[in-house]
Amino acid sequence: PAEQTAREVLGLFDKLAQMGRDFDDAVLGYYAEGAVIHMTGLDGVGNALMVNMSLSDLIPLYHKGKPTAQEVGDISSYSNVRARIHGERVIVRATRYSHWKQYFSPYAVAFQRNADGDWKIVEEWVEVRR
Repeated sequence: PAEQTAREVLGLFDKLAQMGRDFDDAVLGYYAEGAVIHMTGLDGVGNALMVNMSLSDLIPLYHKGKPTAQEVGDISSYSNVRARIHGERVIVRATRYSHWKQYFSPYAVAFQRNADGDWKIVEEWVEVRR
């Protein structure tokens, strides 16, 4: 069952990654209401600024940035994708590649089933470079 659960979540991760590359707004529906997004921004000399945001913080940023992201081809692809079960969560870790800014960074996302049995993103860790 654990291996099957991991495969199921990895399949969902692949679907969400494609939705992101397609700029499909429906990807936002896969976040749990109380999801927390941990974003670390690195500047050119390696200084880090860490920001934690909620889904309600993410949604307007997503919509504001989407036209520019589409224009410049700001998409991500993922490699070294693996899943680990941690209690009720499945943590997916990967190496993210930014096609626009051309860099690799660590990425992780935690999925957990909601009351309806659907997998939702409950936590996400993203590193971006400015």
